[in-house]
Amino acid sequence: MPEIRPLRPYRYADTEALPSLVAPPYDVIGPELRETLGERSPNNVVHIDLPEGDGDEKYARAAGLLNQWIDKGVLVRDDEPYFLTYEQTFEPPGGGEPITRRGFFALVRAEPYETRQVLPHERTLSGPKVDRHKLFVATGAALSPVFLLFQDPDGATQGPIRGSAELASFTTDDGIQHRLGRVTDPAQVAAMVRSIEKQPLLIADGHHRYETTVGYGAEMDEAREAEGAEPAPNGAHRYVLAFLAEGDAIPGSSSTGPIDWSSASRASSGIRSARTPRPSSPSRTTKGTTPVCRRRWPPTARRARASPLAFPMERPGSCACARMRSSAHP
Repeated sequence: MPEIRPLRPYRYADTEALPSLVAPPYDVIGPELRETLGERSPNNVVHIDLPEGDGDEKYARAAGLLNQWIDKGVLVRDDEPYFLTYEQTFEPPGGGEPITRRGFFALVRAEPYETRQVLPHERTLSGPKVDRHKLFVATGAALSPVFLLFQDPDGATQGPIRGSAELASFTTDDGIQHRLGRVTDPAQVAAMVRSIEKQPLLIADGHHRYETTVGYGAEMDEAREAEGAEPAPNGAHRYVLAFLAEGDAIPGSSSTGPIDWSSASRASSGIRSARTPRPSSPSRTTKGTTPVCRRRWPPTARRARASPLAFPMERPGSCACARMRSSAHP
């Protein structure tokens, strides 16, 4: 079953300034919006998540800027790992009463699809993986999470998410309300993990990022072996930054019915491993981005348009590459 751990992400120190620092998923940002976001603040996350420049120069520029932000204290890191909760309240398409999506950011062990720990629902293209891989390698940071759905048979997640200690609360100019919090209690973290890890996770969005992480983890292991270094089966390169939401509790699910997890599992069995060649005509996917998980090894959801905005990141060293499993570090 999937391995989940809490994380120690880098995050913006000035939470009051978040409305001018966050940005929508990188792949829904056009040239005009990119310019608008960049002008809001020199520290807007778009400068590193969607860097400008020619060729590979833009990736090096993003890496340099990220390091500057850390050195100057624009980004800070907490001492202890936690689950970073995220609540987003917005009006549904077509109008109606506001609805709230709730979930949390964590680290999830990135395993090939054949292990059945994380299930895909679509095939991928090589182009997006190349771009995210280059940014991943240059910055050594996960700037966008994958979006995963889980089942919670014990009902252990919603209470801690709703009761999490508030870290920040703000409204963006599109009228969407955002709330970030922390679940730090080891007992709550462990209970959440125990319930979620009983079943596979389903990728809602972020297949390219997930597959990039799986492939990169294998590359890192092969490089260590070639150099005669000790294996690092629990190294940070083995985990992916993820936003997790309860599949059967997603707003609007009451009208569409709960997810048929058995059908999802059967459908995913026909999708090849992240390391096998892609079919020549895969389906196109819509993607998004959220927090930033910094680590020594680069990381790689279908978000609704009202999606989480880039916020935290995790770095190397004691890299608690916080994935969600228990409060233990990898």
